[in-house]
Amino acid sequence: MSKKTPYHRLIIGSLLVILAVLSFTAGTANARSISEQQPKGVRITTPPPTPQATSFTLYDNTSYPRANLEQYGLTRAAVVYDVWHMACTDTGCTNIPTQSDFTAKVQYFVSQFRAASTTPLTLDFENILMVSATSAAQAQNELTLWQQLITWAHEAAPSAPIGMYSYDWSTSYTSLTQQLYTPGYLDYFAPAMYTYYSTLSGWDNALNLAVTHDQSLNPALPIYPYIWPQWDNSGTSHPFISASDWTHILTSLQAQTQGAILWSSNDSLDATACGWVGVTSDQAAVLTGTQSYGPLTISAATPDTCSLTRGATTAVGVTVTNNGKNASAPATLQPVAGQQGITESYSDPNIPTLPPGRSWTTTLNITVPSTETDTTALLHINYGTGDQHLTVVVP
Repeated sequence: MSKKTPYHRLIIGSLLVILAVLSFTAGTANARSISEQQPKGVRITTPPPTPQATSFTLYDNTSYPRANLEQYGLTRAAVVYDVWHMACTDTGCTNIPTQSDFTAKVQYFVSQFRAASTTPLTLDFENILMVSATSAAQAQNELTLWQQLITWAHEAAPSAPIGMYSYDWSTSYTSLTQQLYTPGYLDYFAPAMYTYYSTLSGWDNALNLAVTHDQSLNPALPIYPYIWPQWDNSGTSHPFISASDWTHILTSLQAQTQGAILWSSNDSLDATACGWVGVTSDQAAVLTGTQSYGPLTISAATPDTCSLTRGATTAVGVTVTNNGKNASAPATLQPVAGQQGITESYSDPNIPTLPPGRSWTTTLNITVPSTETDTTALLHINYGTGDQHLTVVVP
């Protein structure tokens, strides 16, 4: 997750080679490069499992500076990192914390991630994952250690569901892993579903493998994959994922799982993040029942897609269209105060009667005070009988 050592990348690489062999027959006709922006057909070699998701929750486990994704409806969750550098071999395990030290670190990470006591708590101990063990004896030692650590986690955070970040598309030592997904131990699956692949067809195949495997271990438990809105297939460069690709990922997860946990490093957001931030805002609004509404269609974009300048006023073109069958009633655009002192004003707030198919334009002036600190903001274009969300990035 956060600290990918060469060892971890070697393990992931080895596992992905196996996946590549499994998905080879998909060919390249439907493959999508990261530079492509529009959705295309994706051929999946592993049949998708039967959809079981009846509800879906987006959790925020990101470290983007002051991104404030909660304003869109995401729920903060916590992850405990392996600060002890635990390791197991055929003969035993080393660098094991005491229960008191483990409890203190659990409470520290819950506080750092500003997570509630009842939200998912994921244990990210990638160096002792059984799917990466090189022998049955090592895997058995790791199982015993995991059982102890999970028990301590429940005692440290008794109201939180506990999960294990893992490479669930791998089936190594499945019989041992399954013992952790029983009453008293893990409460949900947390498969790594980052974009390690050069195409989304590879990601689709890995998702199908992970969900099928998880359902075979315990079909009663929810699946909350870890996702990252940046590509993780190009070394040290991690460009933000486009709106169309992020839509594909979230839509696929909603069809097959019960939620997703957004993770990130502490990279700064800029205008290239507009795509995934906007999609996340829109989809979270639908999931929480707070989406845009109204009889008119409104489109708006800042001069560089979605970003605003702190300490300045930005003019945003707004187009109002009547896509209904009857003429619309006159309406008045109402300035809505944004977070941390952001203000709105319109060059002309009076929307006239619009015949079907007709549009009208105005300018929305958005002022962001220099004291504003969040790097994203949810604004509103409100006209009384309708409200359109406008999601922006403030680098």
